[in-house]
Amino acid sequence: MSSEELNGGMNNFGTNEKKKNGGLVFFIVLLVIAVLGGAGYFGYKYYMSNNTPRAKFVKVMKSYLEKNEYANLENVKKTFKDGYTMNSTNAFKLDVDGESLFSGNFKLNSVKNDKENYFDLSLLDSDDKDLIKAMAYSKDDKVYLKLDEVFDKFYYTKIDTNVNDYTDVLETLKESYVKIIKDFFTEDKFTSSKENGTEKITVALTEKEAAELTIKFYEEAKNNEKLLNLFASEDLPIDDVKESLDEQITDLKDEMSTYTDDKVVTYNIYINKNVLTKQELLIEDMVLTITGEASGDITLTNAGKTYVTGKYDKESVKLNITDDDTTMDFTINYKEEFKDNKLTGTYKVVVEVTSDGSKAVVTVDSSVDITKENTMPSVDLSNAKDFNDMTDEEMSNIYTKIYPLLEPIMGSYDSDLYDDDDYDYNCIDGTNCVYQEALDY
Repeated sequence: MSSEELNGGMNNFGTNEKKKNGGLVFFIVLLVIAVLGGAGYFGYKYYMSNNTPRAKFVKVMKSYLEKNEYANLENVKKTFKDGYTMNSTNAFKLDVDGESLFSGNFKLNSVKNDKENYFDLSLLDSDDKDLIKAMAYSKDDKVYLKLDEVFDKFYYTKIDTNVNDYTDVLETLKESYVKIIKDFFTEDKFTSSKENGTEKITVALTEKEAAELTIKFYEEAKNNEKLLNLFASEDLPIDDVKESLDEQITDLKDEMSTYTDDKVVTYNIYINKNVLTKQELLIEDMVLTITGEASGDITLTNAGKTYVTGKYDKESVKLNITDDDTTMDFTINYKEEFKDNKLTGTYKVVVEVTSDGSKAVVTVDSSVDITKENTMPSVDLSNAKDFNDMTDEEMSNIYTKIYPLLEPIMGSYDSDLYDDDDYDYNCIDGTNCVYQEALDY
């Protein structure tokens, strides 16, 4: 083979290789474009699905609730689901026009587990002297009550169900209702618009949609056997409860044609850079406005007239409520901590009501701590008696003893109450004196 032929062959080989490599490169480029295009498409779809008005609404409100620690409620409920011990002290007083009408302290110790509930209550005067001490205890189908200095044994009454059943049923129903709401408020019920550089997301409910949602709630309740049992009794069989719900459902369906597409409830949220800046709840002529995410202003108007103004932050709420000649100032300050399976909190509530030139002030200072400990105290029920078996003499003695216990805390309020001619102060055997109206009751 000549050198020319060899060089020509080599040149052809190089040319063929270039053609092959060129085809491979072109194929790879197409593949990359396809992959990037697919990724871009699905990325765009993912972006769009997470940036719809509904998705933004859910994301922003979830962040808002978490920042305001509402999400902590679920952790608290889970922690104390199997039982707890709670201790609470509450000092309270009522002043009218600068004069103390009554004051005192209320203390509560409560223990709960999956089968029993126990309450130890004390009502004390302003000097921390015991006025009333009571114990309550529930187990199975009975609730027991004992009052020191009034009756020295437990009296009980039967109940149809227990608190645990009631709580569990309501929790199940809540989960069902949350799912109904989630399924009902689809993407098309949310809209987005721009206002002064801020995004406004709106979700609304028409008159017809409100009726449809109510029907779904009724149907869910009707199919919840445990819930129906809570409302059923000897006088109201479970079939009657179902029938009542069916009637409500039928009435709503029959009237559906009369309902309009007019909005009856509208909820607006305003977002700036994924941060909630304002909320508006509109129900017909009423508008509730809350600004800020962790602190801000509160306003309630109705038909253009302002009835409520106030402020809030993570540790306080202050409201001023005005209606014609009556003004009420409401303030609550609170601090809570949930740590190491223990919830502690302090709360102070002050309510000032001014009307017709008179001013009443109610003040309550409270503290509470809750732990997972749920060991039940020993309760002696050996001589417990049914309330239905209580004699007239026992009832009379109870009323005779309980009013003197209340007198130190009620003060002049008690005597003023019974100055009315409708109340007769009668005595039994010249010693045990009671108010006749109380006895008749």
